[in-house]
Amino acid sequence: WYQRRVRGFEEECLHLAACGKNQMLPQNPEMPADLYTSCLTTTVKTALHYWFHQQKITNIHIIDCIEYLDNIPGKYSARSTMAGELDWVLTAVLDTLAWQIEPDYARFKELFRNCKPVGLLFRGHILADRVMRAYNVTPVTHPHLPSLAGHPLWRSWDLALDSIMTELSLRKVRPTRPALHGRSARSSSTS
Repeated sequence: WYQRRVRGFEEECLHLAACGKNQMLPQNPEMPADLYTSCLTTTVKTALHYWFHQQKITNIHIIDCIEYLDNIPGKYSARSTMAGELDWVLTAVLDTLAWQIEPDYARFKELFRNCKPVGLLFRGHILADRVMRAYNVTPVTHPHLPSLAGHPLWRSWDLALDSIMTELSLRKVRPTRPALHGRSARSSSTS
């Protein structure tokens, strides 16, 4: 009776774990302290941190990186803004990957659609699988979800980030011209 009861309970439960047994959680001062939880709860920001770290941008200190990420224009909830566009693209990539993982619609619906918080956590787990594997750590789920860390669709996300970060850096880096001989740069070019 006990074994049947436990087996039935396991089948009804969903489990998310940062790593398999005998693995150590990654510790990188340039990434969030609890990297797995960050992937689950602040998906876009963690994906951006990971992108910066993977780019090996040497001229941007981690403090500058965090400031840079905190200053992306707009709200993540407003798609018409840069931050909203990032959120929208990442959600589309994660949803498509989720469908790749679970083509059985009933299971897909159970994990990614029936309950919004559960869906957000499992989408975050898909990101965590990509991020944590870069540190040789394998996140674990029940029911088991196969890894899509190397799926070509991640390239779409990387390209979207490349594009948006280039645009953002051009906005930030572009110097404003000082006044020339008491006139603005605009008036000196028109005279």
